[in-house]
Amino acid sequence: MANSSDNANGFENRSESSVVRILNELYQNHPLFSRPGGFIGWLGAEKRTKEDLKRFAQLYYPHVTRTRLFQGALLSLCPTQDTQAAVAAILYD
Repeated sequence: MANSSDNANGFENRSESSVVRILNELYQNHPLFSRPGGFIGWLGAEKRTKEDLKRFAQLYYPHVTRTRLFQGALLSLCPTQDTQAAVAAILYD
């Protein structure tokens, strides 16, 4: 699992496979995905009310509209073209 030193030191001196492994672990252990049923379970539950879904949409929409800005910021932090290509491939996937 990634530890605080991974975040503090960044990914500059790591192999692509190491970065992917760390990011995958962070993703898999995020509460949104690690809870029983996860996000998809919550979203697909039969007891979701219109108000639940409206609230979700209100919280999610700003994130979606800013995704390109997040991606641009991430790519601008990549020190090399190879790193940018690796990040772009991950984002495309």
